This record gives sequence, C-alpha cells and structure tokens, in this order.
Amino acid sequence: MRTATLGPAEFSGRSDELGTVQAGNFADPVLLDANPLENIRSTRKIVGVMARGRYFDRLAPDALLERAARESR
Repeated sequence: MRTATLGPAEFSGRSDELGTVQAGNFADPVLLDANPLENIRSTRKIVGVMARGRYFDRLAPDALLERAARESR
C-alpha cells in the first residue's frame, strides 16, 4: 500500500500534499469489500470511489469501464 501511495508522492516531490490520508491532502480513496492486505484479489472488489470530493458507488465505475471498452474497439 505504501509503495502505491507514499512512494510516488515522494518521488514527485509532493509528499506534503499527496501519499497520506490527512487533513489538507488530496486523495481519491477506493472503498473495497475486503482487505487487500489479506488477499491481493480484494483490490478487484470495489464498492465505491471518491473522486474530486464526489462519491461514486460500484455502478458508476462499471459504467465507465463499459464505455471505455466500447470506445476502444
């Protein structure tokens, strides 16, 4: 988890605003149905996503994925 969050923020020189969950930082968290530390496949069990301060339930990402698949054909 740290490698995917704090590492890139530090590499880009933006760890003061990215890479950790704390007041004042930017974040687009993903809500999962299971713990990815127990099973990495849990990263595919997405329940919702916060993006730019808006919550999207599972149906919204599914619709975006379907649209992307149609447009890439």
